Amino acid sequence: MSREFDVLLVEDEPVVREAAARILRPEGVTVDHVENVAAALARLRGATHRVVVADLMLPGFSGFDLLERVSGERPELPVILVTGYATIENALAAFKKGAFDFLPKPFDVPELLGVVRRALHAAGQGAWHSLPSAGPARRESRTSGQRHFLGQHAWATLSDGVATIGLAESWPDLIHDIRDLRLPSPGDHLTQGLACVEIATGDESIHRVWAPLSGTVLEVNAALRKDPDLLNRDPLFSGWLARVAPADLETELNTLTCRGVLAKVTRSNGEEKQSWSS
Repeated sequence: MSREFDVLLVEDEPVVREAAARILRPEGVTVDHVENVAAALARLRGATHRVVVADLMLPGFSGFDLLERVSGERPELPVILVTGYATIENALAAFKKGAFDFLPKPFDVPELLGVVRRALHAAGQGAWHSLPSAGPARRESRTSGQRHFLGQHAWATLSDGVATIGLAESWPDLIHDIRDLRLPSPGDHLTQGLACVEIATGDESIHRVWAPLSGTVLEVNAALRKDPDLLNRDPLFSGWLARVAPADLETELNTLTCRGVLAKVTRSNGEEKQSWSS
């Protein structure tokens, strides 16, 4: 009989591995661990895990290699990549390859708890599926109102040279009891792939939103101040985050994925969920 674990931790540094386990286990999260990609793939065949948390830089094959294998073989299994080399390029590549989220080192307790809790919740709801990339945005679609996605993490739409940004599929219904919402201020500069919003929830978790585009903030969604649960109920429309004057649109749109049609899909429990078809 295979064993069941909440998290498979793939990390070759004992200090980091032990620190992560010390954070998660007191919260009732069962943790299994290995030190490299080959061992991770073998362990995934012999046990049941709900989430994978993997370092990007591993001996032999990388966290990207593991992400690609898991996305191809078990697309319902969320993979969180962790790295001390938190470059913009690595963040963009992680989401492009199907990561659930991307966590820079050094992380603190609320950050790790936040992303793991959200991934476990998504796995438990059957709400995660690692969608393949549909390719770069087509030039003719760039002003059509279609959404351009940073993986399944964030989106941007364009209208008259202004970009509206918001949360994508890996967020709705997963961040209830929002206690604090730290939005940027008009005039702030956002950088693609870096944090632009911070969400604190009642379980003492911190959730960071990575910007899909760079640019100067023109406006934030004032409605979220009064009703932050719009992020759960309507993240694709009335729950948008900010409007931005893009800084390098031509280059940055090529790193995003353009997906077209909003549809509703029915989960196994009968609930409906909004989804974007490629």
